[in-house]
Amino acid sequence: MRGRGRLVILMAARVQGLATRKDSKMRYRIPVVLAAVMTIIGLSAPATFASPHSPRLRNCSVGHHDGPFHLNLNGTTLGLTYHGPGNPMNITSSPGDSTLVCAVSSGIYYIQNNAGNCIRMRDASAGYSVLEESGCQLGNTNYEFLQIANNGLFSWENIHFKQFLGVIGCPGTNGDPVVGVQPVTGNCLAWHEVTP
Repeated sequence: MRGRGRLVILMAARVQGLATRKDSKMRYRIPVVLAAVMTIIGLSAPATFASPHSPRLRNCSVGHHDGPFHLNLNGTTLGLTYHGPGNPMNITSSPGDSTLVCAVSSGIYYIQNNAGNCIRMRDASAGYSVLEESGCQLGNTNYEFLQIANNGLFSWENIHFKQFLGVIGCPGTNGDPVVGVQPVTGNCLAWHEVTP
């Protein structure tokens, strides 16, 4: 292989290498970098980089509330369900109302219910379980989630643990626990907002 084709393959390999490094910030920029390289050398970017149903990313001003919504998993009718402070979160066909509260102006949010209780991710020793807590601990990154566009839906990455809000086993079933997952085959981690 010669010329442009070889350059694209070499650049794609380099970008992929950056994405596999632990805690790499490059993983969010891979499609953009690859599309830019392809444009610079005169090749068209694949249509798979564009979503026909781009979600609405918000202008996040600290303290602003947006919602309520039902956060439903992967385009299903199963959504995030609250069971009271100290209890684990799961997905059910009767999701609770969620409100997004801007924690940091760069698109980082607290996810809370109508009672003002936020969700919090626990560490690996607790299986990255997600609990409803009494209120919100402002500034505690266990409570903070980065909103990321994901093929017309959203993914929510926990700031502290770098795990995504999701369920193990796709498409998910009524009652599945919500836990921190990695973006690998078999895990559901894309959510959509449904007005109740």
